[in-house]
Amino acid sequence: MLRQIGLAISILMFLTPVLAYQCPPADKVRSCSSGGSCSFQQIAGWREIVYFTDNGKAFSFQKERIDDTDHGREINCFYSYFDPDTHRMMPPALVLRSTIN
Repeated sequence: MLRQIGLAISILMFLTPVLAYQCPPADKVRSCSSGGSCSFQQIAGWREIVYFTDNGKAFSFQKERIDDTDHGREINCFYSYFDPDTHRMMPPALVLRSTIN
C-alpha cells in the first residue's frame, strides 16, 4: 500500500507542470562566461520577454508582481541592470512569467 502511494505521488510530481511561487535569483537567470559575454538562461516553467541586454552593467532582480488572469494567477518577475553613472535601476530588461495556480 505504501509503495502504491509513493508511486502515485512520484508520477504526479513528474506529470504536473512546474509551478513557480517565487522569482528565481538573478544569478540563475543570467550566466556570464569568463570572456565577459552574458546570456539569459531558459528556466523550466517560465516564459520570458527580453527587452535588451547590456553586458557592461550589474544585473539584478527589480520587482515581483502577481496578476489575476482568466487562466489563474500569474507571477511576473522583473530584472534590470544597474546604471553606475546615475546609481539607479534601468527600465526592465527581462520579464519572466509563470502560472501560480
